[in-house]
Amino acid sequence: MKLSEVYGGNYLKAEDIKDRGDVTARIASVSVAEFDDGKKAVLHFEGKAKTLALNVTNANMVKELADSDDTDDWIGLKVTLFATKVDFQGKRVLAIRIKEAGNGKPAQAPPPPELTDDDIPF
Repeated sequence: MKLSEVYGGNYLKAEDIKDRGDVTARIASVSVAEFDDGKKAVLHFEGKAKTLALNVTNANMVKELADSDDTDDWIGLKVTLFATKVDFQGKRVLAIRIKEAGNGKPAQAPPPPELTDDDIPF
């Protein structure tokens, strides 16, 4: 038995998705909850039991993706969640981050331009 299954709580944690890669979900609603460090917006996802309490970084990313700071405009937006290491209070910790939901295809970077000796300044 895993303690995370017993004491999992209602909020999504980085450990919940770290081995799953990118997870895409649609925002069903946004609420506000009081935490020890103040109020936070909380995302509720369609068909998902756990919610995501937003730190400022993630709230700003959703604001950017929705092109609105009005949380009513976030409803219906598809976002992709992923776990990554970040610096927090002088330590590297696992955290959830949000990015634009892709179309499922890996992004193809354009090939780099060929350089000639004239392009290199030394």
